[in-house]
Amino acid sequence: MIKISDSFKTDDKKLDALYRGARSVLFDAVKPFGDYKLAVRSSEDERVNAASEIMCAETLARYDIETAIECVKAFIMTAREDGRIAGEIVKKQEDIFCDFSRLAGFCIAEEALSIFYMAKKKELTYLDRLYDALKRFDAYIWSTHDCNGNGLVELFSEKELADGVNPARYAPIVSSDNGRISEISPFPVETALMASFVYRLKATLAQIAGLLENGEAEKYTEEADALFASVKKNFWISEAGVCYDRDYRGSMIPYVGIENLDMMYYGAFDSEMAEEFVKRHVMNPDEFFTRLPLPDIPADLGGTVRGVTYRKMIRALERYGFYNELAQLSKLVLDGLSEQNAFTEYYDPGTCEPIKKQICADCSPTAAAVIELVARSFGVSVDFEDVIWGAKGHKGENTSEYSFRWGGDTYSVYSESETTSGFINGKLLFTVTNGVRVATDWFGDLPRVTNITAETLDCVFVYRDHTYSFTLEPNQFWKP
Repeated sequence: MIKISDSFKTDDKKLDALYRGARSVLFDAVKPFGDYKLAVRSSEDERVNAASEIMCAETLARYDIETAIECVKAFIMTAREDGRIAGEIVKKQEDIFCDFSRLAGFCIAEEALSIFYMAKKKELTYLDRLYDALKRFDAYIWSTHDCNGNGLVELFSEKELADGVNPARYAPIVSSDNGRISEISPFPVETALMASFVYRLKATLAQIAGLLENGEAEKYTEEADALFASVKKNFWISEAGVCYDRDYRGSMIPYVGIENLDMMYYGAFDSEMAEEFVKRHVMNPDEFFTRLPLPDIPADLGGTVRGVTYRKMIRALERYGFYNELAQLSKLVLDGLSEQNAFTEYYDPGTCEPIKKQICADCSPTAAAVIELVARSFGVSVDFEDVIWGAKGHKGENTSEYSFRWGGDTYSVYSESETTSGFINGKLLFTVTNGVRVATDWFGDLPRVTNITAETLDCVFVYRDHTYSFTLEPNQFWKP
């Protein structure tokens, strides 16, 4: 199995301390679970959650690809005969148990495929096992959770909801009959988040089927496309710019929550929906664009921040080309967390302080988010077939150096006051004006330069002895 490692050095003392702390938290979260080593939520935890820990494994793959793969394999091994995959793996002393109560909020499809690419697409046995497990899980969901046959997955109780969802949003329905007041459960409910996940599940199956050339890619692509259309048709409220869930009667449940960003993470919004939600809600200071951004519900309604949201926002915003917005949010996150240098699960969006009642001293999803944000801003990331080079640049005279060793290759980024340079195996690939991100393939070919600032940017790009000058608007990209 290939060897991977990275390193980051900067004279920005707060950022340096934050990054080192994040690495320490992530490494300390790896624990033995029977025959496996798995990434738990914190060093004191004894459970692994399918909603967040596979994302942590994606980040862990930067240092330990074998353990990252084991994290996926462990969940594959939990699959019951009917195909159901556990929502949590729990360790009690020397015994290992599986918790199958939760179904929504899984992050275990595209994330597991991403780890395959991090292994340079060489672990074909892993890919075969992943495909079989996801295929059976998909079949289970549709055979058991679409009882009315309308093509939308139902959740039957609060226990099946995604981790962190406020059950109050699914309060009983109050009705009156001849003066008698009664309360009726809204379950089963059809949720936009679950619809988005099953879309991503089928889309990932289509991708893997294409890699395996097993003849099933077209089938899963067609099914994924149908689910993609159903999210907008059944849940999107254009007047509100968000998706609402439906109760057992089919009535909408009005609620504005950050899980709409999770739906973008799954890729279930079209470009118009994403534009509306980001511009109207994500970047709204009264709702989600707070000092420490992206609380679970709008800040003016008392929302709190979850660190795992920052791990999701990267893929959610990049998928739709919101690079400038991601850069703005990343700065707020890194600045806010640098003030505390505490990797907890919940924070106050106004003060950046950990929520004392729900404190977790070393939350690995928060640490994973910090590592990924630093890499996107000042380092190197592998995003399936692409290598992403961060050329955001630093304030003042601060500099940084990032090195990513991936198998037999080393990718390096040197960021100075005005420019950033990228190297492959010690050979200069490019030098570019700060305020951009550069994407190439694994070999440094096919470069694309994107403006991640909020202003028009005059850019100089020196690439393999060729010099290019061009002007970019925010989120606009250039390629030769």
